Amino acid sequence: MSTDRRGYAMATPDEAAQALRAVARLAEEQGDALDRAFRLFGDGALLGPRAARLHAGLVDRCAEVGRAFTRAFRQVERLATARGDPPRVPAPHPRRPPVPLREPPGGFVGGDPDLMQAIDAELAEVAESWQLAGQSLAATLVRVGLDSAPGQDVVRAGAWLADQRPDLRRRRADLLKTTPAPAPDPPPQSAFDGPALGPATGTAPGPATGTAAGTAADPAAGTANGTVADTVTDTVTETVTDGVTDTLARVGAFWADQVAGLVPAAGGLAHQYAERVAVPLAQGAAEAVIGAARFGWEHSLGGLITNPSGPVERARAAYDAGEFAAEHPLEFAKSAVDWKTLTENPARWFGRLIPEVLLGAGTAATRAGRLTGAATRAGPRLPDGSPIPPPRTAADGPPLRTIPMRRQHVGEERTGVRYLDEKGLASRRLVIHDGKLYDVYGRPFDTTRAHAHFSGKGRAIFVMDRYGNLYANSKHVVGEFHHSSFLRGGEVAAAGDVEVKDGVLKAISRHSGHYRPGPEALRQAIDRLRSAGVDFTGVSKEGYTSG
Repeated sequence: MSTDRRGYAMATPDEAAQALRAVARLAEEQGDALDRAFRLFGDGALLGPRAARLHAGLVDRCAEVGRAFTRAFRQVERLATARGDPPRVPAPHPRRPPVPLREPPGGFVGGDPDLMQAIDAELAEVAESWQLAGQSLAATLVRVGLDSAPGQDVVRAGAWLADQRPDLRRRRADLLKTTPAPAPDPPPQSAFDGPALGPATGTAPGPATGTAAGTAADPAAGTANGTVADTVTDTVTETVTDGVTDTLARVGAFWADQVAGLVPAAGGLAHQYAERVAVPLAQGAAEAVIGAARFGWEHSLGGLITNPSGPVERARAAYDAGEFAAEHPLEFAKSAVDWKTLTENPARWFGRLIPEVLLGAGTAATRAGRLTGAATRAGPRLPDGSPIPPPRTAADGPPLRTIPMRRQHVGEERTGVRYLDEKGLASRRLVIHDGKLYDVYGRPFDTTRAHAHFSGKGRAIFVMDRYGNLYANSKHVVGEFHHSSFLRGGEVAAAGDVEVKDGVLKAISRHSGHYRPGPEALRQAIDRLRSAGVDFTGVSKEGYTSG
């Protein structure tokens, strides 16, 4: 780029032509961004005065974004014309605004919770898209020496969309409180939705422990091995643990932000210390204390009254643990010391150790018994009767190469994206047996009723961690559950979606907007699955290269 006699930047004809095409492309991409949201309003997603105001606000934002792109196009077009023959790029045409939403008589307030959830997801996606497009538009204009104001207008429109989501969610929650919930259908035998599992002390998943997971995933096993008291105890334990964990994470982030404000040069180190040492250490200590409290309750008079079969179940778990130790001594030792947490999050492991040393070995023994007992119950076994294998760890081989989540998604958990805890992640693990994929209950994995945002029906999203463990979820909801949900925004070895029929892999891809994995990531995932016995003859490998 050259400058004029006054020192102002002057775009060359090629630069102006390139900018004009870029503006036209952005305008075309964003022109119909809210069309689906408007259709959802038309389907009765939200009714009442607030719905009409929100709908009108969306119409206004669409018009503002259209005017911003038109203004930017005209400015660049004039610049290109002044520099020579302008390229033949069609100007963006503003979309006709939808018909205003009519308020129902009497100011009736209502709607469809499912459709409201879909609108919330649409607003999340379009807000992000507009903000990124606005930044790109502003940068394009600045590069050719023009004012970035049109781009900033688009960014502000995206921010306005994001600001509407909390109120929309609150109204949906209020509507759910006043709408009787239909009786839930029993979970499909083949479509695995991955309920939360196990007590909050980090136990292995399985219906044998009598937890809420056992009841949801396998009603028969839950009836035989658990009680209502177990489910209530698990729910309380999980709620308290999640609350403590989230609070500690917020406190750690707040402390690091204060350090960064006082000493900017130390901000990065403060955040690393909080995330990798201080917060995990405190979380581990809190988990151990809660586990000890649960241990005490289960062995108290109140625990015996609410769950008379508890002592028998614990005795059987101890017997199963002994049997498992005799057959698999190495895995028993790894379970007893919580090897997985030790290798992946040593600070959290040491945090759990401190209260156990102070309170005695009872909680540690209980954890080991639950881990091994859950792995050896009759329920969660593979077709040949063998127990579900434990997750792979650093002791099982060198780690795979990993890729980070794209920076633009950092902090998404604060806007509604769900991040799984240890129990939720464990419940979504897949294992391989005789070349087929099974869930942690020993059922053949199947994606017939699954849905992935990119590939559509019949696909489930998956990630593979650095140790080669495979996790999948049959529901991919924009703004709620993404590939980043599995490992809480951490690095993955691979990400994409799969099609599986009765345990047999039919297709695998690397479709993931959060991680954008390359062919090499898919290749190492395929190599890992192949080494575990999966036959890739006839399997569709989308985005795969053999080099």
